Amino acid sequence: MTSTLAQSFGLSDAWFGSCPTQTYPNRFFVNCATSGGYVEDVDYPCNLEAWPKLPNIFQLLDGSGPSNPPNWKVYFHDFAVATWINYVLNSPSQVRNFDTSDYGDNTKHPTFLEDVQSQSLPKYSFIEPRYGGFDTLPPNDNHPPFDVLYGEILVGTIYNLLRGSSYYWPRTLLIITYDEHGGCYDHVIPPAAVAPGPSSTVLPNASSFGFNRYGPRVPAIFVSPYIPAGSIVRPAGFSYVQGDGTSTTNGVTPFDHTSVIRTIVECFNIENGAAKLTARDQNAPSLADALTLDSTNMNNGPQSVPLPSVGGTLTGVSESHLAQIYQAMIQKTGSVK
Repeated sequence: MTSTLAQSFGLSDAWFGSCPTQTYPNRFFVNCATSGGYVEDVDYPCNLEAWPKLPNIFQLLDGSGPSNPPNWKVYFHDFAVATWINYVLNSPSQVRNFDTSDYGDNTKHPTFLEDVQSQSLPKYSFIEPRYGGFDTLPPNDNHPPFDVLYGEILVGTIYNLLRGSSYYWPRTLLIITYDEHGGCYDHVIPPAAVAPGPSSTVLPNASSFGFNRYGPRVPAIFVSPYIPAGSIVRPAGFSYVQGDGTSTTNGVTPFDHTSVIRTIVECFNIENGAAKLTARDQNAPSLADALTLDSTNMNNGPQSVPLPSVGGTLTGVSESHLAQIYQAMIQKTGSVK
């Protein structure tokens, strides 16, 4: 699934995690261009900052005022991590289920499928996978130790919905990426990064780490009819310098999670394309240069991708990622505050 889409459209080998640490700090970077100064997942709840008031891309999009369809939505399965951002938590009408699998009759409608069918998708759709631990359905976030086929089904489902829509297919850029590297070795040394800067929000008891270095590379696939098949997508001028068993970058700023923010700002011309949350997203390269085709020579890719068949419930496997974080909180504090 991911291999088919990467070959049919574009793959980046120059996308780095925003910071060399865990899941939640990197997830805050993708929407806030900062982690608020925290480097561990447990720092947020342990410092009673589970819903930090960090400026974010959702806020920037809403700066132009309400719209119909709305400016943004978060589509989730079992739990929406994006609701850890205070602004998102206080916008419940824009947090909806991806489908009806997790909550049945209690699903928050309209789902992603329903919004595609009614041509009611927002400008920015942030789709979250199932993390596990809230029901017996298998996680589809590709997080160990669970079967990655469930993540393949999610990616394929999203593609098939968008590719099957004559309205949205020529209007959409689908970005598939991961918050961090999962501990996998990479021979490329993470380069130096622009720190979010003194004007960014810093939460209580923040780390002394300067956030002046990226994390290891993560996969990033770009799907759009305006991307040539088989593209290797890098920022303009970016390259690698080979070393003895390792590689370094040539000093050109790579993609990171804040490139999503930079691209949205440019795409929707927020404050004439100049808006920024921190110095990090201001400095991030946009993904717009990857869209080199036009309406006269679009790459439509496969009409659909087949979804693999797997089982349907979660039994006899290790704890979910959220459960692991809960246990880490207890170990760090001796209790849960």
